Amino acid sequence: MCVCCPALRSSSREPVKRYKKLLAEIFPKSLDGPPNERKIVTLCEYAVKNPVWIPKIAKYLEERCYKELRVGHIKFINIVWERFTRLAAEEEAAKIERDNARQMETEALERERIAKRRSEKYRVAARIAEEKVHKFRIALITSWVVFCCSRISSTIKKYCRNIFFFWMHKLPTFTFSSHLYDSKIVLNGRFCLGIILFITLRPQLASL
Repeated sequence: MCVCCPALRSSSREPVKRYKKLLAEIFPKSLDGPPNERKIVTLCEYAVKNPVWIPKIAKYLEERCYKELRVGHIKFINIVWERFTRLAAEEEAAKIERDNARQMETEALERERIAKRRSEKYRVAARIAEEKVHKFRIALITSWVVFCCSRISSTIKKYCRNIFFFWMHKLPTFTFSSHLYDSKIVLNGRFCLGIILFITLRPQLASL
């Protein structure tokens, strides 16, 4: 598929043009003259920029190493093969690292979504609890107000009833004992006293 320098040529002349064309694509400015090490570095840089070519280049170098290379070029092809093996291992490690990073990102996003759903659920539960507490407070205050009003009302009623009965029962005793009024005057006095008490206590009774 591709070669790294003019030394890596087939023994026949048939693929020479194809090799030169590929070399011109890979090394446009260093077709002849640069040392082998520089060509290896350049080819490695090219392979890094075009990682799709790495398996094909490695396969070609392996075939050349075992079939077509002359004995004098075996050392050079071994160096190139070692470099490309290292590149292939680094590429595989980078792919594994990328896959692991994507998996971790997916898991982190999933955990974030779960945490958001839980926080939303807890927020709704807290709001419901606050509403319940508010309702209980209102009910407690209302019950206390009703209880206090009922106690005050019963106290006022009891007090007014005692005053009314006191005046209604004691006044005839006073009148009859003093012999100042007759029965009609006593009845009129009771009636007038009842009217006065009713007019006086009417606002308190109406508020109850």
